[in-house]
Amino acid sequence: MFTFAVRAYFMANQPTKQRFYELSFSELLFLSDGDNKKYQSRGGKTKEKILIVDDEDLILEMYKIKLEKEGYEIITARNGEEGLIAARAQKPDLVLTDIMMPKYDGFYLLKKIKGDAELKNIPVITLSNLNDSYKRQKACELGTLYFLVKSEFLPKDVADIIKEVLTIKAKYSHVFA
Repeated sequence: MFTFAVRAYFMANQPTKQRFYELSFSELLFLSDGDNKKYQSRGGKTKEKILIVDDEDLILEMYKIKLEKEGYEIITARNGEEGLIAARAQKPDLVLTDIMMPKYDGFYLLKKIKGDAELKNIPVITLSNLNDSYKRQKACELGTLYFLVKSEFLPKDVADIIKEVLTIKAKYSHVFA
Protein backbone atom coordinates (compact mmCIF):
# COMPACT_ATOMS: atom_id res chain seq x y z
CA MET A 1 0.00 0.00 0.00
CA PHE A 2 2.97 2.33 0.46
CA THR A 3 3.50 2.43 -3.30
CA PHE A 4 -0.11 3.51 -3.74
CA ALA A 5 0.40 6.34 -1.27
CA VAL A 6 3.61 7.55 -2.87
CA ARG A 7 2.08 7.34 -6.34
CA ALA A 8 -0.88 9.32 -5.08
CA TYR A 9 1.48 11.93 -3.66
CA PHE A 10 3.48 12.27 -6.87
CA MET A 11 0.50 12.22 -9.19
CA ALA A 12 -1.25 14.87 -7.12
CA ASN A 13 1.88 17.04 -7.05
CA GLN A 14 2.74 16.96 -10.73
CA PRO A 15 0.60 19.59 -12.42
CA THR A 16 1.56 18.38 -15.90
CA LYS A 17 0.64 14.77 -15.14
CA GLN A 18 -2.81 13.28 -14.92
CA ARG A 19 -4.04 13.05 -11.34
CA PHE A 20 -4.99 9.48 -10.45
CA TYR A 21 -5.42 9.51 -6.69
CA GLU A 22 -5.66 11.93 -3.84
CA LEU A 23 -5.06 10.95 -0.24
CA SER A 24 -5.10 13.04 2.88
CA PHE A 25 -2.23 12.75 5.33
CA SER A 26 -4.48 10.95 7.82
CA GLU A 27 -5.29 8.33 5.17
CA LEU A 28 -1.57 8.02 4.46
CA LEU A 29 -0.93 7.23 8.14
CA PHE A 30 -3.10 4.12 7.98
CA LEU A 31 -1.27 2.54 5.07
CA SER A 32 1.42 -0.06 5.68
CA ASP A 33 4.86 -0.53 4.16
CA GLY A 34 6.70 -3.78 3.49
CA ASP A 35 10.31 -4.52 4.27
CA ASN A 36 12.74 -1.68 3.71
CA LYS A 37 15.88 -3.77 3.25
CA LYS A 38 19.22 -2.02 3.12
CA TYR A 39 22.75 -3.27 3.48
CA GLN A 40 25.72 -1.88 5.33
CA SER A 41 28.52 -0.46 3.20
CA ARG A 42 32.15 -0.62 4.27
CA GLY A 43 31.84 2.80 5.87
CA GLY A 44 28.89 1.68 7.97
CA LYS A 45 26.33 3.79 6.07
CA THR A 46 23.27 2.07 4.69
CA LYS A 47 22.86 2.07 0.93
CA GLU A 48 19.58 1.70 -0.84
CA LYS A 49 19.36 -0.99 -3.48
CA ILE A 50 18.03 -0.17 -6.92
CA LEU A 51 17.18 -2.83 -9.49
CA ILE A 52 17.56 -1.62 -13.09
CA VAL A 53 15.83 -3.79 -15.70
CA ASP A 54 16.56 -2.99 -19.35
CA ASP A 55 17.56 -5.01 -22.39
CA GLU A 56 19.77 -2.21 -23.77
CA ASP A 57 23.31 -2.63 -22.41
CA LEU A 58 24.16 1.04 -22.97
CA ILE A 59 21.16 2.22 -20.92
CA LEU A 60 21.85 -0.35 -18.22
CA GLU A 61 25.50 0.70 -17.89
CA MET A 62 24.77 4.44 -18.09
CA TYR A 63 22.23 4.33 -15.24
CA LYS A 64 24.34 1.88 -13.23
CA ILE A 65 27.31 4.27 -13.32
CA LYS A 66 25.22 7.35 -12.54
CA LEU A 67 23.33 5.77 -9.66
CA GLU A 68 26.43 4.18 -8.14
CA LYS A 69 28.01 7.65 -8.13
CA GLU A 70 24.91 8.82 -6.23
CA GLY A 71 25.67 6.19 -3.56
CA TYR A 72 23.19 3.43 -4.41
CA GLU A 73 23.84 -0.29 -4.64
CA ILE A 74 22.84 -1.34 -8.16
CA ILE A 75 21.47 -4.67 -9.31
CA THR A 76 20.93 -5.16 -13.05
CA ALA A 77 18.78 -7.47 -15.13
CA ARG A 78 18.55 -7.68 -18.93
CA ASN A 79 14.92 -8.77 -19.25
CA GLY A 80 11.74 -8.98 -17.24
CA GLU A 81 12.27 -12.60 -16.23
CA GLU A 82 15.72 -11.83 -14.79
CA GLY A 83 14.27 -8.72 -13.20
CA LEU A 84 11.56 -10.66 -11.38
CA ILE A 85 14.08 -13.23 -10.15
CA ALA A 86 16.40 -10.44 -8.94
CA ALA A 87 13.53 -8.58 -7.25
CA ARG A 88 12.49 -11.69 -5.35
CA ALA A 89 16.05 -12.54 -4.34
CA GLN A 90 17.37 -9.05 -3.55
CA LYS A 91 14.25 -7.14 -2.35
CA PRO A 92 15.45 -3.80 -3.77
CA ASP A 93 14.31 -0.45 -2.40
CA LEU A 94 13.27 0.68 -5.89
CA VAL A 95 12.90 -0.81 -9.38
CA LEU A 96 13.68 1.15 -12.56
CA THR A 97 12.35 -0.79 -15.54
CA ASP A 98 11.95 -0.56 -19.28
CA ILE A 99 8.69 -1.65 -20.95
CA MET A 100 9.72 -3.35 -24.19
CA MET A 101 11.99 -6.27 -23.26
CA PRO A 102 12.37 -9.94 -24.16
CA LYS A 103 10.90 -12.76 -22.07
CA TYR A 104 8.71 -10.69 -19.71
CA ASP A 105 7.93 -7.14 -20.75
CA GLY A 106 7.82 -4.29 -18.23
CA PHE A 107 4.04 -4.49 -17.87
CA TYR A 108 4.21 -8.15 -16.89
CA LEU A 109 7.11 -7.46 -14.52
CA LEU A 110 5.17 -4.59 -12.92
CA LYS A 111 2.07 -6.76 -12.57
CA LYS A 112 4.07 -9.57 -10.94
CA ILE A 113 5.87 -7.20 -8.53
CA LYS A 114 2.65 -5.49 -7.46
CA GLY A 115 0.89 -8.85 -7.15
CA ASP A 116 3.54 -10.34 -4.87
CA ALA A 117 2.94 -9.81 -1.15
CA GLU A 118 6.67 -9.45 -0.44
CA LEU A 119 7.35 -7.06 -3.34
CA LYS A 120 4.21 -4.99 -3.73
CA ASN A 121 5.50 -2.05 -1.65
CA ILE A 122 8.64 -1.59 -3.72
CA PRO A 123 8.36 1.66 -5.70
CA VAL A 124 8.63 1.12 -9.47
CA ILE A 125 9.63 3.76 -12.00
CA THR A 126 9.15 3.02 -15.68
CA LEU A 127 11.77 4.33 -18.10
CA SER A 128 10.80 3.63 -21.70
CA ASN A 129 11.25 4.67 -25.32
CA LEU A 130 7.48 4.58 -25.67
CA ASN A 131 5.63 7.88 -25.52
CA ASP A 132 2.13 6.50 -25.83
CA SER A 133 -0.70 7.69 -23.59
CA TYR A 134 -2.30 4.22 -23.53
CA LYS A 135 0.94 2.59 -22.36
CA ARG A 136 1.49 5.38 -19.82
CA GLN A 137 -2.03 4.88 -18.46
CA LYS A 138 -1.58 1.10 -18.33
CA ALA A 139 1.73 1.41 -16.44
CA CYS A 140 0.18 3.82 -13.93
CA GLU A 141 -2.81 1.54 -13.40
CA LEU A 142 -0.40 -1.36 -12.76
CA GLY A 143 1.38 0.67 -10.08
CA THR A 144 4.28 2.61 -11.56
CA LEU A 145 5.06 5.88 -9.79
CA TYR A 146 6.50 7.60 -12.83
CA PHE A 147 6.39 6.77 -16.53
CA LEU A 148 9.48 8.45 -17.96
CA VAL A 149 10.35 8.64 -21.65
CA LYS A 150 14.08 7.99 -22.10
CA SER A 151 14.58 10.75 -24.67
CA GLU A 152 13.01 13.36 -22.38
CA PHE A 153 15.11 12.79 -19.24
CA LEU A 154 18.82 12.96 -18.55
CA PRO A 155 20.31 10.41 -16.13
CA LYS A 156 20.66 13.26 -13.62
CA ASP A 157 16.91 13.93 -13.85
CA VAL A 158 16.13 10.26 -13.29
CA ALA A 159 18.55 10.15 -10.34
CA ASP A 160 16.79 13.20 -8.84
CA ILE A 161 13.39 11.51 -9.18
CA ILE A 162 14.74 8.32 -7.59
CA LYS A 163 16.20 10.33 -4.72
CA GLU A 164 12.86 12.08 -4.19
CA VAL A 165 10.93 8.79 -4.14
CA LEU A 166 13.37 7.15 -1.73
CA THR A 167 13.49 10.23 0.49
CA ILE A 168 9.72 10.18 0.89
CA LYS A 169 9.75 6.43 1.48
CA ALA A 170 12.44 6.84 4.17
CA LYS A 171 10.75 9.86 5.75
CA TYR A 172 7.57 7.88 6.34
CA SER A 173 9.20 4.51 7.13
CA HIS A 174 8.36 4.89 10.85
CA VAL A 175 4.70 5.31 9.91
CA PHE A 176 4.70 2.20 7.74
CA ALA A 177 6.70 -0.14 9.99
